Amino acid sequence: MILFISGGELVFVFFIVLLVFGADKIPSIARGLAKGMTQVRQATNEIKSEIQKNTKFKDPSKNISKELNDSVGDIKKDFDDMGCLAPLGEINPNFDYLIIDEQLKKVSPGNKGELYLIGPNVALGYYNDKERTDSVFIQNPIRGTYKDIVYKTGDIVYEKNGLLYFAGRIDNQIKHMGYRIELEEVEVALNSLVDVNQSAVLYERVKENYGKIIAFVATEADITESNIKLALKNILPNYMIPNIIKIRAHLPRNKNGKIDKLNLRKGI
Repeated sequence: MILFISGGELVFVFFIVLLVFGADKIPSIARGLAKGMTQVRQATNEIKSEIQKNTKFKDPSKNISKELNDSVGDIKKDFDDMGCLAPLGEINPNFDYLIIDEQLKKVSPGNKGELYLIGPNVALGYYNDKERTDSVFIQNPIRGTYKDIVYKTGDIVYEKNGLLYFAGRIDNQIKHMGYRIELEEVEVALNSLVDVNQSAVLYERVKENYGKIIAFVATEADITESNIKLALKNILPNYMIPNIIKIRAHLPRNKNGKIDKLNLRKGI
C-alpha cells in the first residue's frame, strides 16, 4: 500500500492518467508523483522523530528536583536580602539610645544588641505594675555613678551608616546548641516556602543547656515534616532547623487576631 492506496486502486489511477493525459505524459507525472511521495515520506519521518523525542522516557524526579532547587534558590536570595530592610528611622531629638549586649556593654557599629532609650521623655514606668516597671526601666548600665533611668525596649537592632535596623525581639531570642537564634528568622524562612501559609515557632527547654525548636505550620498542601526540613536546609543553617514540625490545617488566633502561641504551647 502506498499513501494509503491499494494496488488495485493504483492501477485504476494510472489507467485514468493514461486516458486523460496520454502515454507521453506518464514519465513526467511519475517523476512528480515520486517527488511528492519522497516529500511526504520525509515529513512523516520528521513527525515520527518529534513524537519519539517528546515521548522518550524522562525521569520526572529530575525535573521536579530542578524546579524545587530553582525555587529554593530564589527563596534563599529573598531571605538573604532581608538584611537590606528599610531602617527604623531617626530617633526623636529628645531621645538618645544605646545598643547593649548580654554583658551590658555597648556594642560596636554593625553588631546586634538590645535597644535602650534614654532621655527626659522616657516614661516613669507602667501604671500600677511595679514588677514590670523594675524589669525594663533600669539604671543606665554605662553610667553607674548617678541616677539615669533608661528603657529596655526589647528590640534587637544594629547600627549601619548611622541608621538603626530592626533584627528581632529579645523575648523571641534563644540560645540553642551554643548559638543565638531569633525564632522570628525561622518563621520567616518557613513562611517563604511555597506550600506554607502560616507558621509559629516555639522553644521548649528540656534541660538547662538543651532544648527543642518546635514549629507549627499551617498548610493545605500534602507535605510532610521531612519535606519541610529538606527545603529549609537550603535556607537555614542546620542549628536553626526545627527539631519538630507539627503540620496543621490552620493555627489558632487570639482575640487580637494574632497567632495564639500560648494555645500552641499547650499542645507541645
